[in-house]
Amino acid sequence: MAQLFSLGHIRAMIKRILINTGQVLAALAVLGFLIFLTFKGSVLILLIFAMAFIGSAVMLVLFVRRAVVRGEVPRRFGGFTYRHESPISFWYQISFYLLFAGFIFFSGLALLGLAPHWFISLLRSMHSHH
Repeated sequence: MAQLFSLGHIRAMIKRILINTGQVLAALAVLGFLIFLTFKGSVLILLIFAMAFIGSAVMLVLFVRRAVVRGEVPRRFGGFTYRHESPISFWYQISFYLLFAGFIFFSGLALLGLAPHWFISLLRSMHSHH
């Protein structure tokens, strides 16, 4: 009877299982720490979320810069929108990414209390319409 799995395959599977288990446990530890900080009412949780928002905005701007240089933006369901084939759609998508980057950047600043007044009043006016 042929062997279903060789020793190398079994070791690789065990290694993958251990790595995945370690990643899940690390994620649960971070989540538990964040929940602890939330219940404690720590300012550190605000700082963590603000830095996550601001860092995400910076990464999105770097993505947009790369997309403009390369002349292609990934589509939602696969493929690319190329600048030379569809310039209106290309720049529309680029402007949407930049608008969203600005929103999450200013949201991060708002968590720290450093957002400009016009952004806070815009959020309040959007909230009052509902």
